[in-house]
Amino acid sequence: MSDNQRVIHAEPTKDLFIYMLVRDIPLIRAIIDLIDNSVDGATHLQSNENYEGLWIKL
Repeated sequence: MSDNQRVIHAEPTKDLFIYMLVRDIPLIRAIIDLIDNSVDGATHLQSNENYEGLWIKL
């Protein structure tokens, strides 16, 4: 690495996700939103409506 390059490690923490999830809405609503977003993502991945092999893990 040259002298003018820097490496920044910016991995999110579990605490950050919990804070972001529950800052404006209740925890249950946040979990429902995560599941809803995951299902929406699956519909974009599988246009043939075959969702076998896809799963949501919280």
